[in-house]
Amino acid sequence: MATAKLPKALFGLIFTKVSCFAFSGKDNGFGTSYVWAGSLESGLQIASQHQKPVMVIIHKSWCTACKNLKPKFADSAEIQSLSKHFVMVNLIDNEEPKSNTFAPDGNYIPR
Repeated sequence: MATAKLPKALFGLIFTKVSCFAFSGKDNGFGTSYVWAGSLESGLQIASQHQKPVMVIIHKSWCTACKNLKPKFADSAEIQSLSKHFVMVNLIDNEEPKSNTFAPDGNYIPR
């Protein structure tokens, strides 16, 4: 019995739906045009599976510098274009990892 092949458009739709579940993170003001991983753990897992580097943004809700960075980041066509090569992770307030791995040159914010 022959198996039917999925039309490319249908395959793309299915793949997009599956990807949405893996990438369900909130933008926290850094832009809805980006595809955000839902957590650091899921971002690291997705990056490992797809062999992509991770871009982690760590910020605080009360930080003036963070608030000033958000619209610049959200509106940057260049960063949006480059983000396709990364798994994007957005961590706010108590989501900041305790490990110094994510603070190689200090605990400043935003980073």
